[in-house]
Amino acid sequence: MSEDRIKIKELGSDLSQDPKEVLRVAQSFGLPVKTTQGSVTLEEASRLREHFVMLKQAEEDRASHPSVIVRPPS
Repeated sequence: MSEDRIKIKELGSDLSQDPKEVLRVAQSFGLPVKTTQGSVTLEEASRLREHFVMLKQAEEDRASHPSVIVRPPS
């Protein structure tokens, strides 16, 4: 295997994500991977990392800004 590729399983470990979830997202991006043992290029891995960073950031934003405002009774 070429050194300019990374396995989905390793990428999932780096991202603290389930490799199956990383595989699902990779397939939704149209990447030609079939199993968690499959590999992607470093450029494709970068796209996947960006996706998961954005998801984590969105979760943190939602947690820090609750959508329901509870006001004390008047």
